[in-house]
Amino acid sequence: MEKDNCPESIMLYEEEDSQAAGGVASKLVSELTLDDIPHIMDIFDEEVRKSAQDNQGRNENAAEKGQSPIAKTTSYSIKNRILDDTVNALRDIPVKLRGEDSPLADPWEEIKDQVQNGLSLFWPVYVDTMKGIIDGNVKSLAEESRQALAVELKVNPEDIERLCTKMRFRLIDRARKERIRYAPFDFQYFRYSVEDFDIYAQILERTGLYQFRIAGYSVAVPDGEEGEMSTAIIEDTMSKEEFDKARQMNWPENWEQAKA
Repeated sequence: MEKDNCPESIMLYEEEDSQAAGGVASKLVSELTLDDIPHIMDIFDEEVRKSAQDNQGRNENAAEKGQSPIAKTTSYSIKNRILDDTVNALRDIPVKLRGEDSPLADPWEEIKDQVQNGLSLFWPVYVDTMKGIIDGNVKSLAEESRQALAVELKVNPEDIERLCTKMRFRLIDRARKERIRYAPFDFQYFRYSVEDFDIYAQILERTGLYQFRIAGYSVAVPDGEEGEMSTAIIEDTMSKEEFDKARQMNWPENWEQAKA
């Protein structure tokens, strides 16, 4: 069932405040407070205006050349083009509400994280920004492109507000489905122990705020095996030189004794 047919989804993504979100605000960044919102909103609003201007300019250039903005989207839908433009505009916003040391690369990744893992205190800022960019992109469409979008979304082309609402739902749906991309940890090798022997691990991919996929090696499994782990298991990080030395030593049972 499509989300835009569900009144509950409107409450969740456009009207829900931090209290109704079940206390997820406590998971937020500690460095930012409500006092920061006006400044952050100014930055986000500027990006919305910039996106609208860029989109209008693209349509005007196409018109001057006698081209329809729909020409480039024959095999790639108007809907997807608008979604791509919106995501790119969100990625370009030069502020991260989780702080500059956030493992989430940009505001679009922060949106995906909230949709998939819980809304934050700052969710209304993101909602207003997404709404502004989406609505600007839809309203700046040439008539032919708007007609094509209306056919895709099965909406009356004259009902601009409905077109905008449907596109906002599509954007949230993309955020729900896309895999979240995290910045790498500032270390790649570590060790931890299981029972009486050490395991030497190489991080293959960061998969969450505190999760990663590793290849673990030990005297019991010298060829290594992959698994999903949490940072909670780390006993000590290792340099690449130390990791390579452990490999040369055939993964000693006790690293501290072996390196002494």
